[in-house]
Amino acid sequence: MEHLRDGDLASRIGLAVQELLENSLKYSVDGASALTIDVTPSEGSGDAVAPATVLVGVRCRGQAAHLVELRRLLDEMGEADDRMAYYTAVMRSSAKKSSGSGLGLVRIWAEGEMTLTADIDGDSVYVRALANIGTTEYP
Repeated sequence: MEHLRDGDLASRIGLAVQELLENSLKYSVDGASALTIDVTPSEGSGDAVAPATVLVGVRCRGQAAHLVELRRLLDEMGEADDRMAYYTAVMRSSAKKSSGSGLGLVRIWAEGEMTLTADIDGDSVYVRALANIGTTEYP
């Protein structure tokens, strides 16, 4: 796909991979995680420059407190009207924390212009970052 030669897109994907993998290793209960990267052309498009969706996902087992915090953060981001204003507010808040900035997921969402979702089932979590490419719409 021609889109994958875009340096900006490569940086956005790299940001998502780095942040999601770092979080999964840092917060998993057993140190194990699985990373998925997938590019799916939009339905009905066979063109090399047609719109597509990029998915970066990570699956791991997490501690209950971290999973609650993940859900809270994703809900808060979903309610925010302005990605960069929210990101700036989180940066200010994180400067006061003694450990863990909480910025990784917000960076993916704001800087990487990706949509974040999570499926949580017991202690298992699958976090996905999605980006539409070849279009200006968020997934």
